[in-house]
Amino acid sequence: LVGEHVAIVSPKSQTTRENIQGIYNEENCQIVFVDTPGYHKRATKVDDEMDKQIENAQEDTEIVLMLIQAKKPLVEQYNALIKKISADAKKILLINKIDESKFEKLYPQLAELNAVAKVDEILPISALKGTNKDVLIDMIKKYLPEFDFEMRYYPAEEYTDKNLRHMVAEIVREKALLLLDDEVPHGIQVVTTAYHENEKPVEIFADVYCERESHKAIILGKNGDMIKQISTASRKSIEHLIGEKVNLQLYVKVKPNWRNDEKAIADFGLNASE
Repeated sequence: LVGEHVAIVSPKSQTTRENIQGIYNEENCQIVFVDTPGYHKRATKVDDEMDKQIENAQEDTEIVLMLIQAKKPLVEQYNALIKKISADAKKILLINKIDESKFEKLYPQLAELNAVAKVDEILPISALKGTNKDVLIDMIKKYLPEFDFEMRYYPAEEYTDKNLRHMVAEIVREKALLLLDDEVPHGIQVVTTAYHENEKPVEIFADVYCERESHKAIILGKNGDMIKQISTASRKSIEHLIGEKVNLQLYVKVKPNWRNDEKAIADFGLNASE
């Protein structure tokens, strides 16, 4: 929506761990999107913090975009999600991944959903294909207050509230999520320890944390093959982001059970602000 690589994506659950703002700018409009973690069953203290992030995002919100999937039962997903929405705001229900579902199967479910959903708008989309992206932007504008240039929350050239060090760490975590097996990624956290932009190529150092020695061995891979794959994929995305060549150095470290360690969660910046 904002045209830049702001929030990481992967097929794994719990990819998003914190609220991330993406800023959409036009001459007479600024929309601040807050991408939240998804709802899921709580298993660790990090999960509790993620739920708090969602609650925090709903404060002072004018529009809530509720995201469900076309390939799963629509009414069932809606009923589960609407119970979680506390914001007194306009609600737009987005049915994502319509590119993966046949219209003949989707249409009866849409009719059923229209009959029960208590929302202001319902819009089928494909985030992957960009289907109905412009329709969504126009829909959002319809519910925004009359624009005054001084109402901008951010300068017009900004597209996120996150700095480059944070974005680099998240890109590395994204590549790890994509390349590693299911049992490892949830315990991974990445911290950018150094970012030397005056060096050519730009020098970046990052620590990749995991919870077990066995996971460290998997992340490193045989003869370091896996960490090399993660590093190469990360470097290419970072170079695309900043428009410069990058020398990326990754170090894998073990911090046992950090997802239940309040100090570690705070050190990683994953505790929700009150």
